[in-house]
Parts: sequence; C-alpha cells; structure tokens
Amino acid sequence: MPYIKKISPKKFIKYYAPIEQKTIETLISSSSSITSTSKLTIYLIEKPKILNPKNNETDFLGQIQSSNFKPTDYFEGKHEKSDWEIATDYYFNNIVESSYDDTVNLTTYNPTSLEPGKTYYVRVRYISDNHKSEWSDPVKFTTKSAYIFPPQVSISSDTKPGSLYPKFVLTPFKQVGYDSKWAKTEWQIATDSEFKNIIYEKSITDPALSTTLKIEEDILSPKSTYYIRARYQDNKGHYSNYSKPLEYNTDTYILDDVLNKYIPDTVNELSSYTVKVTHDNNKSFDTTKYKLNVNVDIGDVKINGFEFTYNLPEVEKDTTSQITVYVTDKSGNIVSNTLTKTILIKNIKLTSDTAVVVNDFTSASEYNDGWDI
Repeated sequence: MPYIKKISPKKFIKYYAPIEQKTIETLISSSSSITSTSKLTIYLIEKPKILNPKNNETDFLGQIQSSNFKPTDYFEGKHEKSDWEIATDYYFNNIVESSYDDTVNLTTYNPTSLEPGKTYYVRVRYISDNHKSEWSDPVKFTTKSAYIFPPQVSISSDTKPGSLYPKFVLTPFKQVGYDSKWAKTEWQIATDSEFKNIIYEKSITDPALSTTLKIEEDILSPKSTYYIRARYQDNKGHYSNYSKPLEYNTDTYILDDVLNKYIPDTVNELSSYTVKVTHDNNKSFDTTKYKLNVNVDIGDVKINGFEFTYNLPEVEKDTTSQITVYVTDKSGNIVSNTLTKTILIKNIKLTSDTAVVVNDFTSASEYNDGWDI
C-alpha cells in the first residue's frame, strides 16, 4: 500500500487527498506553523492536464490524451484508475459521456457518442489507492462537422466465456456529412490498453464481414488479458476514431472428449489404446509451447507429443482404472481443463484356466512354468 511521507508545514496545504482525521490532526499538531485542528485534506496526486485536444480546438476528431500520472513528493503510488467526463457546459452539469474507475483508459480516451459540429468540454482526474487528484482544467473543443461514428466492440453472444477463439462484433457503420459508404474495417489486438504491443492486425473489405471478427488461428494464449479495438474507413478515405478498447480475458484450452472417443467404458481383454489429444474442435497443440500430462492409477502409459498409448495390465476381475489428462506450458502451468475417465476392467486376470497367446516363446511352459495347459 502506498504511504504518505513526512510533509513540510509550508507545503502542507498545497496537495489534496482523503486522509483519516486522526492522521491530519497528528500532522497539524506536530507543526509549529499550523495551529488549527480542523479536518483538512491534501492532494497526493498532481493535477493532470488534457494535452489533446488543445483548448478551443475546432474540427477535432481523434483520441483524447492527458499528461502522465505524477504523485507528489510525499506520496508513493501508481496510476490505477482514471475518471473521464465530457459535457456540453463548462461546469459539467450536462455530462454526455463518462467513464469512472477506468482501469483501461488511463491517459487516453476515445469518445464514442459525440455529435458532429458540436462543442464539448473534457476533463480527467487520476486515482491511486483510493486517493484522487483534482480534476484537470476543462478543455473546450468542437467536433468536425462531418464525422464517422466510432464503432463499439463487444463479444458475440455465441462465444463461450474465456474462449481462445472468440468472435467480436461491432455496431454498424454510421456517418454524418460525408455522404459516403463503408469501405473497410481495421481491427487490432494488443496485450496493453495503450496498444504499444500489438499482436494482431486485420483489415476487412468484405461487406458481409464488416462488423465481425472471428479468431480462428492460435493468436491468443490461455489465462491472458488482451485489448481489442476497431475503426471504420469510408469509400472516400475518411477514418473514424478507434473504438473504446474492450478488455478480454482468456481461459484455458478446452480439451476435446478424446478419452470417451478412443477408450471404452468396459474392457474385457488385455489391450492397449492410442489416444490423440486435441482441443477446441479438433485443433492441435503446439508441441514447442505445451506438454501433455497423463496419469493412470493402473497400467502403463507412453507419451509421444500429444498422443499417448495406454497399456492395460493384468488385474483382478472387475477392477476399475482411472485416467487423467491435462496440458501444461513449459513452466508447468496448467493451460487446459482436465479430462478424467474411469474404466471397468473385467475378467482379464491370467489364471491356469485362461487361454493365452504366447509370443516369442517356444512353449507355454517357458512362458510360465508349472501351468497345466
């Protein structure tokens, strides 16, 4: 938890942040220059500034940007959240768009609901460990009279939560003042909310796919966080702003039901079964990144990549055996769900009354001396 350093009495009133009453009184009582014991607050985070747009800027169309987070000399904390407000008036009585406790848009913000040719005011404040800065000074700007509305991205309803092969959808193309049509959609996926580390980009010019992106390739990793955004281009070369980034958290790989596919529930003879382990509708694993793990309580298992052979042992009548299968990365972290299967092994204990096939022996007596065959 960040802590407050000792504050010089001369600078005491310069900063602001919520502090417990007793803490304030302790600081005041130790100061020779402050005699009041009234409840005071101080700023522990310096007031941010809106860098883009500039004050009174016209024809604005783009991303709002603010200054970097900076704690005061008396506070050690990190930029955790931001509050954004856009209003039609200087005193922010009529807020038209906002985002509070925003952990994604810390120093940048993409408006999604502003109208063309309208005047707005924007401000931001920063948050660290529940301490808030002052609001930045309001910046006045006017949007362009012609405008392509930025899309909004969401997860398709037919995508399983955390799927490594999700489908994303956008609100339809919409423009004012350009008299133009949709021409292209540009998608980006990054590992950070500021898109400094983009891992995937795709441009779509097929009208049938203008509002959708289906991830088919092995782009996303399990147990990871990604950020997705998109923008439109019309047939006259105009671009919209990028959408507000969507945070997406992946889960594990979903193993196909290969144990039930390759191994029966009941086994009546000595045998072996070879199983190929796949995931998410018959997709193969990358053997350079992942490792197959197979555990059995009875019998022998031989693993080759993502294929294993299970050799049944000699056991007592009606013995059960359990198989467990899962996948890890090279660091040993589990990156898949776990498959389990219980097998009933019936009547395969070799006895003097059991017929056996003898291989590589000249006689049955050499296989097991003393048997009455």
